[in-house]
Amino acid sequence: MKNWTHFKTRLSALFLAGLLASTGSAAYAKEADQSLDQAMEKQKAAVHLLHAYWQRCIPVTVQVDGLLQDYSPEKLSAQAAVIATGKITGRSAPFQIVSYQGDIIVYTDFYFTITGVSKGAPYGETVSVRVPGGTVGARQEVYPCEPQFNQEDEYLLFLYNPGRGSAFVTEEEHYFLLGSSQGAYAKNAAGVFVNTLTGEALPENALVSPQADGAYGEDYFRHELEETYRTNYESGFDTWEEYQENLAELERYAVKVE
Repeated sequence: MKNWTHFKTRLSALFLAGLLASTGSAAYAKEADQSLDQAMEKQKAAVHLLHAYWQRCIPVTVQVDGLLQDYSPEKLSAQAAVIATGKITGRSAPFQIVSYQGDIIVYTDFYFTITGVSKGAPYGETVSVRVPGGTVGARQEVYPCEPQFNQEDEYLLFLYNPGRGSAFVTEEEHYFLLGSSQGAYAKNAAGVFVNTLTGEALPENALVSPQADGAYGEDYFRHELEETYRTNYESGFDTWEEYQENLAELERYAVKVE
């Protein structure tokens, strides 16, 4: 207990020192004729990273439940940027992602070697599929609605990447599952793809001409955000300054903490 208390005291001191040092960057920027916005960005980044490391040291298990937006197989086919089959050839150690708003989630990357493509163009022969959940340090996050992948199975994946401006998207190339577990189907012994969570078989006509709707592509979700921000401004819900701030956030990435 004594060692743990001493460790927490040292960690708290480290956190406070980092916070004070980053806060001082604003005053230093003024003296050095630097941009105050740049100094504040450095301050936010320092606080976010210190917060992430602090979370690693507090033993806790978090189960995250919630309602999923319903995605029918037809909707998955229409809105996915990439539809591909693949097998797992590796996985990352779990890691934390700090959003530009300061929120933190544990993720794990699963590496799929692509065996077939029904729609879109994967960025490589092997792609990363990012799934929330895992254990980092003393913190475990459990997401019951996410698929539990098995390395022996072949999967049909409905993938997308919302691009910059989405809270937990980092700079390196990766995909998310559209609709979480709704976007992952495993091939069973009979050669039929079944949903990893519900066990329901994929309808035979689900992949018929999925590219017929050209409105959905790699940039669809980003353009959807842009349209939402524009509508909010034009309706008077947001001010011009808020509108410009929202657009600026579309150019930002989250931070990956390994």
